Amino acid sequence: MKTIFFAAAAAASFAGAAAAQTAPQQVRQGAFADGVLTRAEAAQQAQTRFARLDSNRDGIVTQQEAQASRATKAGKRAERRQLRAQRNPQALAQRSAAAFDRLDTNRDGQLSRAEFAAGRELRGERRAQRGMRGQRGGFGGRGLANSDLNRDGQVTIQEATNAALARFDRADANRDGQVTREERRQARHLNRRG
Repeated sequence: MKTIFFAAAAAASFAGAAAAQTAPQQVRQGAFADGVLTRAEAAQQAQTRFARLDSNRDGIVTQQEAQASRATKAGKRAERRQLRAQRNPQALAQRSAAAFDRLDTNRDGQLSRAEFAAGRELRGERRAQRGMRGQRGGFGGRGLANSDLNRDGQVTIQEATNAALARFDRADANRDGQVTREERRQARHLNRRG
């Protein structure tokens, strides 16, 4: 009887470990994992982001809530960087030097504005290849103002969804109801120029 109990417990433990390993992959594979974002996925992303930012759950995202969210994220990023630096300061120095070398294309030991801009463009392309994570245009900073359609300093779920769908429609160049990575790249390029 004890053997059966331990075998069942071990099987449950392995199943839990397997589920824990696959769960983060499933989260990362959400919308745009296949290289295509549908209009429904864009609306769902806006609603999920809205729920995450609406800290007091009153159905409205204010500038203060958006700023608090940005500050929390920045603090977590700083903590992660500090932990990595404490664990392996040589690796951090090597990564920093490698990043500088990637940007310094003419190898003169200095970064020009053109080199910096080219590096920024490359980062944007890499983000587009990974999917829509890290996209700008949410509700923080300028994104909040762009989503606030009636300009009252607050964003409702409807305004957030409408703004996200308007961004989607601008990016959907061929009007097929789907935004591909290439269409996102083109839309981002046009937004930077305009």
